[in-house]
Amino acid sequence: MKKSTNLKMVLLVFLTTLIGCSNNDDLDNNLNEEFLTARIDGAEWNVKKEEGIISCKKIMTSRGVVNLLIKAIDANGNEIELYVDNYIGNRTYVFGDNILNTNRMNFKQKDNGHSWGVITNLSRDISLNKLEVLNDDGLYLKGSFNFEGVNMLDMSSKSFQDGHFSFRLKSENQ
Repeated sequence: MKKSTNLKMVLLVFLTTLIGCSNNDDLDNNLNEEFLTARIDGAEWNVKKEEGIISCKKIMTSRGVVNLLIKAIDANGNEIELYVDNYIGNRTYVFGDNILNTNRMNFKQKDNGHSWGVITNLSRDISLNKLEVLNDDGLYLKGSFNFEGVNMLDMSSKSFQDGHFSFRLKSENQ
């Protein structure tokens, strides 16, 4: 009787383990999905790794400073580029607040060659021009951003709101 109970317990533990270890790839993929999304003048814009080109890398400069470069290019060739000079991890980075700030946010349209970027003293509301790194665990980078981009050719502006990103990090020396 005791052997039968022990056998049932071992079988129950085995089946529980087998069921508990089912394929969690969907869950893992959602946690590690690579994308960049934003609303550009109210219209949704998004790039997923499967549909466009996504790049996120930390670059170690010769002076020992780490810079962060994020690029997302959609299927039509339109591109958002976010660049942080002197990247130090989780925090909020400001863009366009003074002429010495070399951080940049740009959007380039392939069809007409126009681009909009954060330009010191030309944004109506500088407080919008921010990138917040919410999580940098050394493998993945997740965060959010907003900015007002100005086109230097015609002085038009575009609003980039509710930007979110998640990328696998790469590193290189410069």
